[in-house]
Amino acid sequence: MLREEFKTKVARYQAEGNREIIDEILGHFRLESAPNEKDPTTFIADRIGKACKAELKALGYERTALLEYRRAIMSALGIDIFAEPDLKTLVANAGIVRDYLGDAFEALCYDIEGYLDFIQLLKHVITPALEHALNRVDPFRKKRAVVSYINRAFQTEYTRLLVDYNGTKRLGRRYEDGTFYNVYVDPQPPHAWSIVLDRRVKDAEVPALLDRLTKTQRSYAQRAYEVVLQDTGCGEMGEYRVDEMGAYRLKFRYIAKKLDVEESSLRKTFEKIRERTL
Repeated sequence: MLREEFKTKVARYQAEGNREIIDEILGHFRLESAPNEKDPTTFIADRIGKACKAELKALGYERTALLEYRRAIMSALGIDIFAEPDLKTLVANAGIVRDYLGDAFEALCYDIEGYLDFIQLLKHVITPALEHALNRVDPFRKKRAVVSYINRAFQTEYTRLLVDYNGTKRLGRRYEDGTFYNVYVDPQPPHAWSIVLDRRVKDAEVPALLDRLTKTQRSYAQRAYEVVLQDTGCGEMGEYRVDEMGAYRLKFRYIAKKLDVEESSLRKTFEKIRERTL
């Protein structure tokens, strides 16, 4: 029965845009469901998990650790840190959760950063690759052939989209004698506050760093952060430089234009901001 329902749902996605089949597959993927002969979607989910394994490890996404934190906090405090989108529940109760976890709160924040990076990968690479595969398969073939085609098509499109998402960059450099050479780097996942402050920081560290700034400096840092956060959220990173370590860096001309301020003045302000937040 499930086999026929599976093919029907694929056909409905192609004809009507009904996303039930996508939700089922991604649900099994996120739960790390084992392949089950009675449910073809579990085999596709398993393929997605294997394709993404290396990337998820690089992002620092630890689903099991986050589940343990969620259960422990819910049991002790009655707070579900994932109850609302964008972690609004955790943000609203950060002080209570920090007091409960103590030194482990920083580890939770690190795991959440990996989770947020995973969400971006899911949005910009995994889901589009699955949509691509489902749109191109013939749902009226035998079930095994449908699953096999979806898996192959997903893998191919996932690889292509991942290259675009990571965006291998060519950096032009010059030797001392004046001749040019190229350096190729894979950009790190963009993190808004790290870009603004020009060094790797965790979100949990930011409030204390901002307290070191004057009111004017803090305002500029926050406004720049809002611009960068919007750009990282939608994957629009063309207006940022990438250094030889793969870290994204601000282009002051771009930020000055977005904030409607003078570039040289903004550059000087950020020199002071970064000195104070080292």
